[in-house]
Amino acid sequence: MGCLLLVLLLFGGGFWSAQSSGTAPAVEIAYGDSTGVTITRFASALSTDADGCPLDETSTYRRSQDINVFAIGAFPRGTTVFARMYYDGVPVEDTDMLIADRNYDDVCVYFIFEPTIGAEVFDRGPYRIEFYVNEVLAGSVNVVVQ
Repeated sequence: MGCLLLVLLLFGGGFWSAQSSGTAPAVEIAYGDSTGVTITRFASALSTDADGCPLDETSTYRRSQDINVFAIGAFPRGTTVFARMYYDGVPVEDTDMLIADRNYDDVCVYFIFEPTIGAEVFDRGPYRIEFYVNEVLAGSVNVVVQ
């Protein structure tokens, strides 16, 4: 399976970015003492723009392409975020957990899943990447590798 490269980018005074079928309603997340997390959408894309947000959004990848996934929204100080990749319904990879060091508004948090070193390709088939915010499932992105 693919090894993972985690990327964090500062954007508009904050950091953070997964796939949606358009703009979804904002998802309010509260867990423990955390409140104020708002995720406006998830996306997957072939690359990132200069601000670290999705560019060339897609849900279909070639076996040798990196899979870029994004959670876009507002994250208050102390918010944790990580992503988990599933292949054909089986969990195969977790990212490191990010922790917001201050309040962030309107930012993209993104993770890059890379093909396995050695094989240098993903297996063909369906993948799902779930986003966990404050240890609560916040949303997911579905992609297919051909």
